[in-house]
Amino acid sequence: MTEHNDDRTQTHVILTRDTMVSHYRIIEKIGAGGMGEVYLAEDTKLKRKVALKFLPPHLCQDDECRERFKREAQAAAKLNHPNIVHIYEVAEHNARPFFAMEHVEGQSLKDVIRDYQPGLDDIINLVLQICEGLAKAHEAGITHRDIKPSNIVIDADGRPKLVDFGLATIQGTDKLTKTGSTLGTVGYMSPEQIKVKEVDHRSDLFSLGVVLYEMIAGRLPFAADNEAATMNAVLNEVHEPLSRYKSGVSGELQRIVSKLLEKDPTLRYQSAVGLISDLKTLTRDEPSVAGKPPVDWWNRFVVVGAVIVCLIMAGYALYPRQEVSSGDKKKSLVVLPFENLGTDEDEYFAAGITDEITARLAGLSGLRVISRTSAVHYKDSGKPLKQIAKELKVDYVLEGTIRWDKSGDVDRVRIIPQLIRASDDSHVWADTFERALTQVFVVQAEIATRIADALDVTLLESEKQLLTVQPTENLVAYDYFLRAKDHWNEGNHASLDSVIHLLEKTTSLDSTFYPAYSWLVRMYGVEYINAYRRTDECKAQAKEAAEKALELAKSKPDGYIAMGTYHYYISRDYESALEQFELAARSQPNNSDLLTMTGYVYRRMGEWDIAADYLQKALMLDPLSMNIAAGLIHTLFMMHRLDEAQIVVLKGLEFEPTNRGLLFWNVALPGLGSGDSLYIMKAIERYEESTTEKMAGVLQESADIYMRRYESALARRSSTDCRNLSDSAVYYQQRGEIYRYLGDTNQSRVYFDSARVIWEAQVEASPDVADFHSPLAEVYVGLGQNLRAVEHAELATRLMPVSKDEVAGSERLVSLAVVYAWVGEYDKSIDLLDYLLSHPSRIQVGGIRLHPRWDPLRDHPRFQALIEKYSDQTEQ
Repeated sequence: MTEHNDDRTQTHVILTRDTMVSHYRIIEKIGAGGMGEVYLAEDTKLKRKVALKFLPPHLCQDDECRERFKREAQAAAKLNHPNIVHIYEVAEHNARPFFAMEHVEGQSLKDVIRDYQPGLDDIINLVLQICEGLAKAHEAGITHRDIKPSNIVIDADGRPKLVDFGLATIQGTDKLTKTGSTLGTVGYMSPEQIKVKEVDHRSDLFSLGVVLYEMIAGRLPFAADNEAATMNAVLNEVHEPLSRYKSGVSGELQRIVSKLLEKDPTLRYQSAVGLISDLKTLTRDEPSVAGKPPVDWWNRFVVVGAVIVCLIMAGYALYPRQEVSSGDKKKSLVVLPFENLGTDEDEYFAAGITDEITARLAGLSGLRVISRTSAVHYKDSGKPLKQIAKELKVDYVLEGTIRWDKSGDVDRVRIIPQLIRASDDSHVWADTFERALTQVFVVQAEIATRIADALDVTLLESEKQLLTVQPTENLVAYDYFLRAKDHWNEGNHASLDSVIHLLEKTTSLDSTFYPAYSWLVRMYGVEYINAYRRTDECKAQAKEAAEKALELAKSKPDGYIAMGTYHYYISRDYESALEQFELAARSQPNNSDLLTMTGYVYRRMGEWDIAADYLQKALMLDPLSMNIAAGLIHTLFMMHRLDEAQIVVLKGLEFEPTNRGLLFWNVALPGLGSGDSLYIMKAIERYEESTTEKMAGVLQESADIYMRRYESALARRSSTDCRNLSDSAVYYQQRGEIYRYLGDTNQSRVYFDSARVIWEAQVEASPDVADFHSPLAEVYVGLGQNLRAVEHAELATRLMPVSKDEVAGSERLVSLAVVYAWVGEYDKSIDLLDYLLSHPSRIQVGGIRLHPRWDPLRDHPRFQALIEKYSDQTEQ
């Protein structure tokens, strides 16, 4: 058989301390970016420290990325200059490209600008040296294309060095950048980069002009609230004079900076050599540009750093070290999905047993246990345990195998768990448990107890009792229960009826099986709160199941969770829900679902900061749960803390780069914050570049409406069969709105009337449900029935006031504001918008700036004042 040495599909070895890569010994990881991971290493041959830059594992199969990575090394290796980091070698390690380069001990220019403000003389001296390096690169036909402070490192001697040629182009070589793509860093990109035009060395000079301006002024020349606004400023706005931010700036220095920042490349410096000449002339004619002698800023920077270190050391001496004491830190653990050694039909059983063991361990107060949602991400991932532990930030990993033997007279189960210490990959404990299936709960308890012993975790008496709980003796019922949980956990939420059927089958076989009743409450609650089955029958079923669970569980967390879920989803008695969840949390401190639900209760009660804290805690226990991440993102979004929400989005995309929900938020957050249609269009393009499919139709249609491309929105709607939507009234209503924006009154009324028929039937069947009155009110507006519209919109706010539920109540106020706007009650509408922008709600200043539903208010002076009042909201 022929061996292939270029297999890029093999598992990449994790680079830990002392790993040998050729003749380099890894010391530690010191940096990471989109196109590389950088490690500090020792060159064992030449006895010196080097930096090794590796292509990230997930890009090793991308030929273009491999070529661009190789191109970076080739570009930098061609350059031998004191102001450019030196490349020693280009090679591969386990099919992973890397290159060895000079290790520069120092600070990035970004840190220098942030932590210290050099004088003008020092700035000119630094820029002159950077220019020397750029001149060398340009002479070799290399354009860097990503000049920015973080790509300039200041070494221990105060010498700047250019690094990261990952986006560089080399004259005379094939292009690697896809047509229409934008590469660079917004804020430092030249106008031609933003326009995705051909760039040359003059683009680097523009970026250097931005850096020079930032060093002098302490701010970017085209600073704006978001990417879209920044790009617009680079293309169209003139930077403010430097003298506004720095005294002593001469006219000649201002001229040099302005020439660098010319938007037309032909009016810019045509070479780095010309810039060097002007800077040297400036220093000759103006020996001290700032009018005072130069300061040894680098030595002062080092001294300041030394003082900070001394203060930190003093802090260690003055304050107790409780936080760093290993004895006070909870040991952390993840239970990976146990491997099923039986048939495929038994997969649900292995998943269920893993889940049960995780739940028992999660009940121990002395352990921090990662939730199953995150653990299942590593099923069949092939990732080494050390990497998994590092990603989840845990000390220990429990893995194992399960085989269910049904060949004999008595079904038997064989479980082989292994507890592994992540730091050194050593086995802490392992054993084999082979019992009759009737002993499965005993085995689960024994495994959890043995793990607690191995980790030296002290068990409270109540925890010992919970570990030994046997919820049922009916193994057929237990089998149905595991199948129901597996069906739900696999994401088959559309088959909610099937999950409920399996749970009801469980309770019919064992009427004392309280975990099944707890799960039934949750499923009925999902039906009710999402209006799948918002009926008295569903409400009664949920209440009966909650009361049964509470009665049977006898002070166990399942009963408290069941009753809390009922109060949260159905009765909306949030005080009672909180009481029940807090009782459950005493014995289940690691239950991320419980923490999430508690956060949602606080949110409904208007305690938004507390809600965000609970969701953040839940995400720590379940870091790969996109549901929890989405809840936190939505909470921060409602709080108008868009920047923080964006951080959660970007963190989630590191784990799931193609997650459509996260990609949606990645477009929506900055777009709604900026109110810039150009940005939305660019964001959509980036979204579609990030996925293998087109953006979801609903999002595309929303973007079309924001950008007033109504014909395009209608084309998307016409391709959608309304019978396939969960609620066809929404289809008719949205189509009616689009025709109204187009000014086609006749077509608009046709669709609004179709929606009216459906919403009126809903209101007649459930007259106390505010969710149905609000859309009916908006439909009446479209039909010109203004009095009825106001009547139903105001009724909705009385049925669901903010005082009762801040989430649902704010939605009713949004709808009322829309109705007031379209019936001519402009002041009332603006009053409501003012309230919604100053309190948690989905109304964002960028959204009302763009969306046509607010067009009736557009020219009102108070509306314009409102936009101005909250224009800086996204910066908070």
